[in-house]
Amino acid sequence: MAAKAKQLISALGDYSLLVWLVIRDIRNHGVDYKEISKHIVAIGIRSLPIVLLTAVFTGMVLALQTAYGLQRFGAKNYVGNLVGLSLARELGPVLTAVMVCGRVGAGIAAELASMVVTEQVDAIRALGGDPIRRLVTPRLLAGIISMPLLAGLALLIGVGGGLVVAVGELGISAHQY
Repeated sequence: MAAKAKQLISALGDYSLLVWLVIRDIRNHGVDYKEISKHIVAIGIRSLPIVLLTAVFTGMVLALQTAYGLQRFGAKNYVGNLVGLSLARELGPVLTAVMVCGRVGAGIAAELASMVVTEQVDAIRALGGDPIRRLVTPRLLAGIISMPLLAGLALLIGVGGGLVVAVGELGISAHQY
């Protein structure tokens, strides 16, 4: 058990050091907007289909299941409120993060790992470049910019999916939803 705790603390220290190096890089060199915009496209825009597909079906299922639960108490009118709140507070951001991490995180990890194996990172260092500046900072900033936007879109689309089910299956008017 102590070995696991030591490993966890070591990993947290490594992540903290990486974040510190990125902050120091931004403070010392600024940001490369061209590189960040390239990664925003890769992280944010290319993740839209999977994030929105997940959100619409989550909203639909949430509306349907919530309505069945609330119908027993005569509170079916509150389906829209509950779908909106649960998507805004929990499900929208969490499912967006899971989808983006699954899609983008694996790609970034594979890309950087292959660069380490083929000694491209060492070549950047040998030529006087900073791997943090070239490889980490743009991806981290692009993720920080993209995630809230994706979560907001997931919220809107998820509520819209719930609206489709509420109007089509549950007999609730769009205005009431």
